[in-house]
Amino acid sequence: MNSARTRGVSTLAFMAGLAVLLVAAFAWGGYQKAQRKAEAAHAIVVANERLDKAHKQWMDAMQVVRSTPRVGLSTPVLTMQALRQEVHGLALPRCLEKSREYFVAGMDAQLEGIVAFIRADMDKEALRAYTTAKTRLMNENFVEFGNKASACPANS
Repeated sequence: MNSARTRGVSTLAFMAGLAVLLVAAFAWGGYQKAQRKAEAAHAIVVANERLDKAHKQWMDAMQVVRSTPRVGLSTPVLTMQALRQEVHGLALPRCLEKSREYFVAGMDAQLEGIVAFIRADMDKEALRAYTTAKTRLMNENFVEFGNKASACPANS
């Protein structure tokens, strides 16, 4: 009788230990999921900061372009092209890739307008219409880029 009682207690202890292990495994899984979620949220914050910084640099470069004579625009254009390449090469969360596409498309449009202005191979009215259209296209793309805050779900 004593051995049956010992077996019963051992079985009960084993089942209790197994229950503790299962609870710990579920808790560990929940912890890991929360960690992955926090890491993804942090990656989105960092990527948004990098994109915002690049956008500010682009707008600063545009100020330089606006105040530089045509013959001196090659250096600012090289700076803008380097910034464009940097943005194009950024490692971003998937949810921000479309926003980057808008940003780069806007940059491309503005660079095309500036290069046309530098070349000056169109008559004055055609050049004005072309560069105005390119600036409008940049602005439209930058508006879409500005919607990047809603591109990544809060619970990604």
